[in-house]
Amino acid sequence: MSELTTSQETEVNPPQIKTQKELAFSLGFRFEEEQSDTRFKIYTKPLKTQQGEGLLVLTFDTVYNRPLSGKKYQYERFGLAVRLGNSPSWETKIPRPTLSKALSELAIQANEFGDFSKQALRAGGYQKLHDFLASALESSGTLGKTSGRLLEKMAVEYNQGVEFIEKQLLPAVKEKLPEYPFCENKYSTEKELFFWRQKKKGYKTTSVILFRVGPNRVLIEVGRSRIREGHVDMHYFYSRGGRMTIAPPDKVQDLHNPRSSWTFNELELALDDLEKYLETQSAK
Repeated sequence: MSELTTSQETEVNPPQIKTQKELAFSLGFRFEEEQSDTRFKIYTKPLKTQQGEGLLVLTFDTVYNRPLSGKKYQYERFGLAVRLGNSPSWETKIPRPTLSKALSELAIQANEFGDFSKQALRAGGYQKLHDFLASALESSGTLGKTSGRLLEKMAVEYNQGVEFIEKQLLPAVKEKLPEYPFCENKYSTEKELFFWRQKKKGYKTTSVILFRVGPNRVLIEVGRSRIREGHVDMHYFYSRGGRMTIAPPDKVQDLHNPRSSWTFNELELALDDLEKYLETQSAK
């Protein structure tokens, strides 16, 4: 009877976490195979706030350090980010100083960049990371609060961008640039809108205008591209399209901090400058 009691009272220690995959899965993340490669691994987990839904993104980047002794040491760079929806284009990293400060308290061997030694991670470091993140990523935890604020901020900026596009940008382009009637709206994934005009006979490419919309900013570029089945050949546009950025003039810029994008309130001025540039190009 005493042997039975002793057996029942024996505490079974849970297995130690010794790999990044075990760490991620134990915290409820799933592996994103298509977005990962041999050295860079991405794991995601649903994240919700009152303002919107998205993903918490956990990354592991294998890096190497070869000191003068010649021996190569393997390290792992740990990262966290917040993604709005499921779009990598709407992703904000949790500031590295915030993350480094929190992780430094775990006393895991690291190099001068804050990358953890793989040997130290396997020897108990992954378990320390798990115990810390299990608490810190809760909605009331330090990293959980930061993640929630970032997601809410991105959701607000996204909605402001959609409103700007629908109520200001599209009507203005239709009015001022009727010769560019074709539009490919990639805002849901790439926050980019391409406008192009009818291709002239005998030409393989046509004039294309790109509006890249971000938080209270819009970048305007003009170039050339092929159009394939109603879609801009983005590789051609970016690599061979001879792109020109329509940047704000000096009179609306801080000369000590020049910028290439316009604010939403400067749209009318931006389109005026765009029209002037297109006129000079058509005259050539």
